[in-house]
Amino acid sequence: MTSTATLSTGSLFGESKARNAPAVSQLWPYSTLQAEKVPHGLNRLVAWKHVVEELTAFAVSIESLEKAYAAEYDKLAARLQKLHSNVSFESSTGIPFNLVQNACESYAEEHTRFEQSVKVACNKQLNELRVELLKKIKCVKTETDVLTRNVTRTRAATIDMITLHEKAKARRVNAGPRDKQFMDPWLTERVLYKQLRTMIAVENSYQGQMAALLKNLGEFDEKIVVGLRRVAVDFLTARELQCTAFAVLLANAKGFLSEIETQTPFETYVTETGLLDASAWESAPKRIRDFPYEIQEIKVIKQSVMARPYFWSRTGFTQALYVVTDSGYLHCFKKVNGKAKGDEQRKAAVNHRGVGWGFQKNQIAVVPPSLEMIEAELAEVPVYDNLDAPSTFFSVCLNNSGRISVNVLADKSNLSVFAIDIYKTPRDKNPLKRYEIKASNEAEMIEWITFLNEKIESYLPQSPPQPLFSASHVIKERLEKKQSPPLELENPFEESSQEETLKWETCEDFTGIDEITVADHRHRKLPELPSVPSTSPVPAGTGTIVGRTYTSSRKKPEIIIDG
Repeated sequence: MTSTATLSTGSLFGESKARNAPAVSQLWPYSTLQAEKVPHGLNRLVAWKHVVEELTAFAVSIESLEKAYAAEYDKLAARLQKLHSNVSFESSTGIPFNLVQNACESYAEEHTRFEQSVKVACNKQLNELRVELLKKIKCVKTETDVLTRNVTRTRAATIDMITLHEKAKARRVNAGPRDKQFMDPWLTERVLYKQLRTMIAVENSYQGQMAALLKNLGEFDEKIVVGLRRVAVDFLTARELQCTAFAVLLANAKGFLSEIETQTPFETYVTETGLLDASAWESAPKRIRDFPYEIQEIKVIKQSVMARPYFWSRTGFTQALYVVTDSGYLHCFKKVNGKAKGDEQRKAAVNHRGVGWGFQKNQIAVVPPSLEMIEAELAEVPVYDNLDAPSTFFSVCLNNSGRISVNVLADKSNLSVFAIDIYKTPRDKNPLKRYEIKASNEAEMIEWITFLNEKIESYLPQSPPQPLFSASHVIKERLEKKQSPPLELENPFEESSQEETLKWETCEDFTGIDEITVADHRHRKLPELPSVPSTSPVPAGTGTIVGRTYTSSRKKPEIIIDG
């Protein structure tokens, strides 16, 4: 029967702690206080671990800074050494170079010494304390878990035994699986006494071991405090030594710097280099005409303030300055630098309606500018005298024969608008680019159109260009003089079965002829060429075609001329 009761008791050991918690607090009222105090010891060790880790990180940072300081002083000494090899440092600054170099080396040594002190006296000891703390935390946690587990198991067994004894007293427990009689409470009472004796022994052991463990934590805590105090003392001692050394170095440097005369270094440097030489800085003021580069000035032959198309303007046009230079260009500038006084006076005179002059209402009386008006125009400072870069709103090269034209716009003739058309080739009908210009009145428009057309015509060639090939009789004469073997020459007019095309740009003397085929050039009468100067090797009217371009659709023929 005893073994059966033991089995029944063992089946009750698996009950949960949550179920036994009220019974534990009633049977062992001191257990709650013990459970609250046990974690404080472990938390104390964890707190010290965090403190040691923060101090270690601080020491590592200080060590890195001191190492960086030492490296910077070494770099400064090296840079000054390099500078001293190129320029006399002492003559430039008035400070002996050896003194500065020794000071930099002394500062670097002090920083290096403090770095080693922090590395040995602080980092090493802090790392040892951290390792001891980690071991102690692990040991305390393990011992605490073992003791708590044993006492908790014993208390649970005691509660289970008490529960079995109460059931036996209430006649709710059978003597065995097949026995219908109830279990005798006397038997469960004997087992309960034994369990209580075991429980008391475990409780006393738990209480004594936990007290010893906590006392040991106090001793270990004192050890940690002693170690941290030693680290702090070593750190402060090293820092004090460094500050003392720095104080001596700084006092020497300040005493030397206070004795330096501020003007002496520059005066020494000026004496050695001749920086303030009177021949270099006290000469006569400079003028543009004294500049050695001679500018071949290009003159402005015509300028006026007219208008250009502008989308955001109410009238569709905005004011612009137009300039024609002697180099053959028409420039348009956005800005006018205000209104030109002379130009405004001229426009007022041109726009004047004469009374009794024979003009009708819509006609304009053209009054030539007076001398005062012209002088006012020349005295005005235009925008092109203040250019930051050689740029304009647009520029047109008038020396572009056959590819530029100036005409009145029929649909805007009442607005005094004319256009400059730029063509890609003389044969194109549609312009590649068009620039519209609005004059202040019809007279100014006619004046500008006439001037631009005359300027364009002045660039047209007055005589045919030099021939590309020499005449055949000239080549033959040269060969006879040299008595050389026959030469193979190219003749663009050799008769051939294959048709070859010659093309050139049309000009004033060849109006109406765009291309001629060599195959039938003997049957077509070529136009008379203008007279050729006596220096030309080809007489006029021989049929030699000279043009700006020559394109061939086959290989050039070879001509053999015998001597």
